Amino acid sequence: MANEIDGLLQKVRPSDRAGFVNSNREWLFGAETASFGANGWQPMNLFDQPELKGFLRSRTLRQPIVTNYIGAELSGFKDHGTHISVAASSVTDKAGSDITATAQYLLACDRAASATRKSLNIGWHDLGYDRQWLVVDIIALEGHTLTNEVLQVCDPDRIHTYVATKDPYRRWEFRLNPGKKAEDTTKIDVIQKLIDPWTPRGTYRIRCAAVYQFHAATADTWKVGRVLIAGDAAHQTPPFLGQGMNTGMRDIINLA
Repeated sequence: MANEIDGLLQKVRPSDRAGFVNSNREWLFGAETASFGANGWQPMNLFDQPELKGFLRSRTLRQPIVTNYIGAELSGFKDHGTHISVAASSVTDKAGSDITATAQYLLACDRAASATRKSLNIGWHDLGYDRQWLVVDIIALEGHTLTNEVLQVCDPDRIHTYVATKDPYRRWEFRLNPGKKAEDTTKIDVIQKLIDPWTPRGTYRIRCAAVYQFHAATADTWKVGRVLIAGDAAHQTPPFLGQGMNTGMRDIINLA
């Protein structure tokens, strides 16, 4: 799929770079983005996540060895020692039709609040980072003044991140200051004030905005019998520079 995926990725643009800046966005340290790396491809890639995920899902569902139950919710599983049995029900079917299956292993990539991890009583080691962040995605319009950079802004008043993803999309992540409520932070006028130092109003359209809880934590074990956990179910890191998704992908590569 390499060539098809390459077509979904943002090619290196003039002034593309990634690094750390101070509160005035003056460069501290980082690296220029290269178009060619040791493996023959771009060493860092920016993309639109819904587009890439949609492509990967469509390719997966075309495989004859894959049976999918999209829109189904797992209701239980049992480890028989030689195999796993699972039960699920459709959440899109009003009748809630039952689904059963067996497999050699169960791999649970069921998010940070993993019900699988909890049902196995796997311990959870908190590394001491628990913060709310506002994530804002926009579509850049004509006349914008946004640069082609990925920046960690070391502002003592409000740490934040700026990501020039695939054109025309851009993203900010703002850490909520103490006392700020999530519902107040997602108001349009509040978001506009946060973006004002970056580009004039009218030069972008807000695509989505939501407050997320950023964590740093890891499960005590990632395997119990024939059940394995991966991704956010096994470990969580603040998603700076895309490392949350990257670590999840490494899990699956290692498991495969």
